[in-house]
Amino acid sequence: MHANMLLKSQVNAIIAPYTGYQSPQNIRRMYDALNAMGVTVGLMTDRKDVPGGWESKTTWYFDGEEIENSWFIYKVYEGNHYGKKDYVIYVSWLKLKR
Repeated sequence: MHANMLLKSQVNAIIAPYTGYQSPQNIRRMYDALNAMGVTVGLMTDRKDVPGGWESKTTWYFDGEEIENSWFIYKVYEGNHYGKKDYVIYVSWLKLKR
């Protein structure tokens, strides 16, 4: 399945409040909100260490169908903000190979 711009925008709108310094409980709430919309995320198996944290990309699904033209991007940086981590999460507009 190919996601159109509207679907990607809706998914990113759900994710947007959960970027920045967050607790793991808030990230769980993000996944719950995505699941309520019909979005599920695959396992992150290509974790790469980057300065100050790590990042990964994975496949995401809408109503059980794989989205073929977009990645779910997940980046985490160790923060010094009251024990919270800095999250950068979004679905990409294109699915380019890295």
